[in-house]
Amino acid sequence: MGPAPDWPAVWQELRDNLVRRPACPQHPEFGHVRTLSRGVINDILEVSSEGIRVRSHRSWREDFIESCHFQAWWEHLVDRGSASLYPGSGNTPSSRRARTVGAIMVAGLPNRIRQVDGNVQRLK
Repeated sequence: MGPAPDWPAVWQELRDNLVRRPACPQHPEFGHVRTLSRGVINDILEVSSEGIRVRSHRSWREDFIESCHFQAWWEHLVDRGSASLYPGSGNTPSSRRARTVGAIMVAGLPNRIRQVDGNVQRLK
């Protein structure tokens, strides 16, 4: 495997792929991702250079996840090769919305990241 791409290129790829996500079955005006271990739908409400706004179908809470959280995940994956989706795990880059961020990373970077099981992801 060659050197990992710079974060700005990866961030652009992730955002480009997210805006093309399949429509939510309940809110067809929004794309969506499902968490990997629990299958909870998260509507993708906004994709911007600053971050991604999602709404959980489990809590109905909206949350803006800043780009720095996705960058921390990417750098962790490049450094370690894998990441756990369990908040607080020693192999979790950031506990803030870990399951949702992990799902977005897999959905937004399908050519770079693969889901190993419901709780772990790896670089391809």
